[in-house]
Amino acid sequence: MYTIIVGGGRIGSCLASKLFKRENEILIIEKDIERFKHLQSSFGDDLVYFGDGCELRVQRDAGFNRADVIVAATGSDSDNLIIAQLGKNKWDVNRAIARINDPKNEVLFKKLGINEYIHASEIVASLLEQKIETDEMLTLSNLVHERYELVETILSSRSPIVGLLCRDVELPESSFFLFYIRDNIAHAVSEDTVFETGDAVALLTTRDNIPKVDAILCD
Repeated sequence: MYTIIVGGGRIGSCLASKLFKRENEILIIEKDIERFKHLQSSFGDDLVYFGDGCELRVQRDAGFNRADVIVAATGSDSDNLIIAQLGKNKWDVNRAIARINDPKNEVLFKKLGINEYIHASEIVASLLEQKIETDEMLTLSNLVHERYELVETILSSRSPIVGLLCRDVELPESSFFLFYIRDNIAHAVSEDTVFETGDAVALLTTRDNIPKVDAILCD
């Protein structure tokens, strides 16, 4: 999964570090020269790009056209709105997530079609990380049972199960599809369900089976 993070401050750099440790492909775009140099020393030249993430030239050079996720994590709401809008409308990025610094701007973000966001006052890197993990397992609850987990994944176009019937997906023992959300509507999973890109799929599995389920559902 290729994730571009625009804004290499505390939030952006912490998120990048977590994703890098999970062997995700990442790129941090930063326009402040001093911060850029600090990021270079931490991540290396290949993972950091100097430039203004609002500019189309920078977005083109950074590879917005092949990104799976764009995270606009700057300290400017206007910049984050521009970055997220261009990511969705110009580059057709699957997911564009914006940081909102002023809660009063939430209505504006929604009105302009940016529905995935998180308020700066609420940002903890691990929560933002969970928001962007397409095609990776996200624990929804560990209270179901001491042995079981309720997990969700959002299917990317590279998921092995996209286009398959539910009955043709071989899950590990004690693992069950529960429901999926498509176009903001929840559906029960049946044997005839055909999974599509963008589906949010929830299932129940044992903790020991999570890596196996991850390998089956994710690229």
